Amino acid sequence: SGRRYLVSMARLSEITVPPLPIGNSENAEGWTVQVFRSIDDGAVEGFPEDPREASSVGLITGKDNVIERSIQDAYVNAIRRAKHFIYIENQYFLGSSFGWNSRDINLDETNALQLIPKEISLKIVSKIEAGERFSVYIVIPLWPEGKPGSASVQAILDWQRRTMEMMYTDIVIALRKKGLDANPRDYLTFFCLGNREVNKAGEYMPPEKPEANSDYARAQHSRRFMIYVHSKLMIVDDEYIIIGSANINQRSMDGGRDSEIAMGAYQPDYLLSTNKNMRPTGQV
Repeated sequence: SGRRYLVSMARLSEITVPPLPIGNSENAEGWTVQVFRSIDDGAVEGFPEDPREASSVGLITGKDNVIERSIQDAYVNAIRRAKHFIYIENQYFLGSSFGWNSRDINLDETNALQLIPKEISLKIVSKIEAGERFSVYIVIPLWPEGKPGSASVQAILDWQRRTMEMMYTDIVIALRKKGLDANPRDYLTFFCLGNREVNKAGEYMPPEKPEANSDYARAQHSRRFMIYVHSKLMIVDDEYIIIGSANINQRSMDGGRDSEIAMGAYQPDYLLSTNKNMRPTGQV
């Protein structure tokens, strides 16, 4: 029985570390931290049942549940506050399907509505219109976990392509309206990381050779492989960071599906708004 693994409340204080006291506000290296969640009332107790009360504390009332999606809200707010650049690492990057080209897909069946990709492209558009420099760097794996040729992975890659297409379309239209002959990748760039192993004397060699023209044989020959990005973080202007368990997809950002947790953090003494003549030099 799993009951033997449970710890009584009486013993809990003996084996846990109590919360640290609030640090000295004069500490220049101090952090301000806020916790965000994607969760619904099926996985947590205490959410208000009255829709008006739920709305007053930032919750969303669905058809059959009450939802907190503060992770998505935190991303959106941080993107809107960005002044110079955004850096993202994530295992997935897809969403804002309401803006995809619908020529060969039924968007009503897609349900990838989370707002982050569109918020990023609109942020870039606003900077182009204002004549200000702005860059977004997004690091994702070459393909998500699973066999690259499988139907599920190919569907995810297709949705990611459509997300990128939507974002670059927004940027190209904005550049043309502004009369700028600029490369859209100066504003938005996606990176898929890889590595190449160097042939070293005396290294291990498998006793059997792989089948000719197989993926394994090609990998052995090229000695290249994908670096699988599994982190989920966003850095804004070197002064604010969001990091946690949430992917940038509908499942993680919806609030009514996967339960996720994240934190947003910054150092008050290292903000552009308070140090206008210097670049942020904090720990972010």
